[in-house]
Amino acid sequence: MTSLFRNALEPLWLWGLMALLPLAVLALYFLKLKRDPVEVPSTYLWKKSIEDLHVNSLWQKLRRSLLLFLQLLLLALAILALLRPGWEGQELQGQRMIFAIDNSASMGSADVKDAESRLAEAKKQTIALIEQMQSDMAAMVISFNNEARVMQGFTSNRRKLREAVEKIELTSRPTNLLGALQLADGLANPGQVIEPESNVAIDISDGEKTTLYIFSDGRFSEVKGFSLGNLQPQFFVPLGTREANNLAITAFSTRRSESRPDERQAFIQVSNFSTDEQTSVVELSHNGTFLDAQEVTVPSGEARGVTFALAGVESGKLEAKLSSTALKAMSDALAIDNKAYAAVNDTSAGRVLLVTPGNKVLMTALSTERIKRYADVEIATPDTLKTKEHQELAASGAYDLIIYDQCAPEERMPRSNTLFFGSVPPTWYASTKAPAAEEESPPAETDAAAESTEPAPEAPAEQPTPTVERVALPAIIDQSREHPLMAYVELGDFRINGSNIVPPPKGGQVLVESTQGPLVSIAPREGFEDAVIGFELTVNKDGSEYINADWYRRYSFPTFLLNAFGYFVNQGQEGSDRTNLPGQALALRTKSLAEKLTVKGPDNRETVVERNADGSYLFHDTEQPGYYEILDAGKVESRFAVNLFDGQESNVKLAVMGDDDATDNIESVASLQIGHVEVKGTQQPARKEIWRPLLLLAIILLLVEWYIYNRRVYL
Repeated sequence: MTSLFRNALEPLWLWGLMALLPLAVLALYFLKLKRDPVEVPSTYLWKKSIEDLHVNSLWQKLRRSLLLFLQLLLLALAILALLRPGWEGQELQGQRMIFAIDNSASMGSADVKDAESRLAEAKKQTIALIEQMQSDMAAMVISFNNEARVMQGFTSNRRKLREAVEKIELTSRPTNLLGALQLADGLANPGQVIEPESNVAIDISDGEKTTLYIFSDGRFSEVKGFSLGNLQPQFFVPLGTREANNLAITAFSTRRSESRPDERQAFIQVSNFSTDEQTSVVELSHNGTFLDAQEVTVPSGEARGVTFALAGVESGKLEAKLSSTALKAMSDALAIDNKAYAAVNDTSAGRVLLVTPGNKVLMTALSTERIKRYADVEIATPDTLKTKEHQELAASGAYDLIIYDQCAPEERMPRSNTLFFGSVPPTWYASTKAPAAEEESPPAETDAAAESTEPAPEAPAEQPTPTVERVALPAIIDQSREHPLMAYVELGDFRINGSNIVPPPKGGQVLVESTQGPLVSIAPREGFEDAVIGFELTVNKDGSEYINADWYRRYSFPTFLLNAFGYFVNQGQEGSDRTNLPGQALALRTKSLAEKLTVKGPDNRETVVERNADGSYLFHDTEQPGYYEILDAGKVESRFAVNLFDGQESNVKLAVMGDDDATDNIESVASLQIGHVEVKGTQQPARKEIWRPLLLLAIILLLVEWYIYNRRVYL
C-alpha cells in the first residue's frame, strides 16, 4: 500500500518483454533505412567529409524523426500507467466537511516521519483532502485546544481553506474536544433561533449532513452528553506513534524550608512517559546563572522528585531543565515540557491589620517572632473602621489580611483576605430572608393602597438582613483536616461558652462542626477568601475582659494562626511564585495601587492591564510558557510563571486499543466515545494513483502522432 509502484504485470517475464518494446521501435526505424550507393564524381573532393557523415549516418537519420520521439514517449506513458504509480492518502467523503485540527501542546511532538511535528502532519493531511474537493463541495476549518476557533467558514474556495490551515499555529494549551464539537454542532445543526420579542423558538433551516474530520493525537477524554446530530465523524485520524518516549518536568515550586525558615527550597518533579526506566540530570539556574544539578532515575510510568536548597536566593527567575544528552539518547518526542520556570518574588513581610477592642490574648499570640516573619501586624480599634483613611486603604488592597475581632466592616468588604472572630462579614448571610416588613409599614400607606383603584405597585425587594444564630456551650464533633487552615490542628476538647453558628454561603466550606452547627467556615469572595470563627476568645463587658473560649491554651491555637498567616499572607507574598497554566486568565494581586500596570511576557512583549472596579487586574495573555513580569512605572513589582504541567499532554504515546496487533503497519488507537457514538480510532488510508491521467495523456499523444503522420510534419 505504501510503495510508490504497484506491479500490474504477472508473471515477471512479461516485464522483460515490455522492456524490448522500445528496442523494437528503434529496430523498425533502422529497417526503414534504404541505402542505394550512387557514385557522384563532384563529391570526390570532399571524400573525407562524406566518410564522417557515413559514420554518423545512422543517428543522423534518427535525429530528425519526430514520430520516433512521440512513439517512445507514448510507450513510456503506457508503461507508467501499467506500473500504477501512487501514494498513501485519504479519500474525501461527503459534500460538506469540517476539518478540526488539534493544535494543543502534545501536537508539537516530533515523532512523525518526514514531518516537523504532529501538527505539521495534520496540516499536510488536511491540505491533501482539500485538494480533492470538487466545485460543488464546501468545507470549513476549525482549530482547537481547550478552546475552539473558526479559522475559515464554509467555502468552496480551496485557496482560502489552504491558507486557513497554514495559519494554524502550535499552542501550549491542553486539549478539550468538546469545544470543537460544540462549535461544529452550531454550524452543522443550525436548529432554532429564539425570537427576541416573543421568546419563541423558530426553525431557521434544516441541518445538512456534514463530515467531521478530527486531526489529533487523541490526548483527550471521553465526551459525554453530546449529540452529533448531522455531524458524521467518519475518520478519527490518529497522529503519532506507539513508541513515542517523553521525559517531562511536571511540577516546579519553591517555598521556605521548614527547618531553616531563612532559606528557600525548590521542588521539581520529573515524570517518565516512556516504556523504559530513564535517568537524566535536572539542572537548576537562577537568572541565567547555573546553580546546581542532580541526577534522577525515574521508572517507566512513574514520577520522582528532587529538592534543591536555594541559599541566598530571595527573588528572580528560576529555570529547571533536563539534560539534553539524556533526552537525545531516549529520543524525547516533546520539547516544551523539558523546561520549567518558577518566579521568586521578594519575600518582604506582608501587611496584616488586627481590628480588636483590646483582645490581649489575640494580640499576644500575634506578637511572636514566627508571626513577624510572615507579616507586620498593625493593631486598630473598631472605631478605625469608620474613618475614611482606613476605608481607602481597605479598598485599595493595602493589607494581605484583616482580622476582625468582634467587629465587621460597615459598608463593603476590603480587597483583602479576612479572618473573623465572633462576628460575620456583612455579605455572609445575604440569602437570609429578612423579618416580615408588613408589621413595620405605616398604617396610612396601607389604607391608601386599599382605597386606590390603581393596580397595587409591586412591593420593593426585601433587603437581606444578616441574622446570626447564637448557641451556648457547643461541643466540637468534627473538623476538616484537608484544608490548609486546619493542617496539624488537633482541636480536641476545649470550652466554648457561646458561639455564633456560621454555615457558609454558596461555594463555602465548613472547617469545624459542632453539636449545634458549623463553628468555623470559609468562603470565596471576588478573588479573596473570608474565614469566620463563630466564637470570641475573650469578651469585653462592663470594661472588663472575660474568657469566652479557652482555645488559646491549646497548642492547636498558635498552629491555626500560623496556618492562617501561611495561607492568607504567604498567598500574597509567595502565591505569585505558584505556576499557572497556559491560556489561563489571571486576576493579578499586587501591592500596587496604580490604575494601570504593564505585564512583560517571555517574548518581551508588553501588555497594559487596567484596574477593574473591584480593584483587581485581569490578565489573559498567558499563552507562552516562561516568566511574566508585572511592571509598575517601569519597575518590576512582582513576577509569575506559566508552565505546561499537564500529564495528559506530556504522555504523548499513542493510546492504542487493548487487542491491537503491534506488528501490523496500521495504528489502531483507542476509540473515541462521543455521546452514544463510538468513533473508531483507526486510520483508514486510501491509495491515490495517477494511472488514469497517464493513460489519458497517452491517448492524447497518440492523436498528436496520428496528426503529424498524416500532415507529414518534419523538424
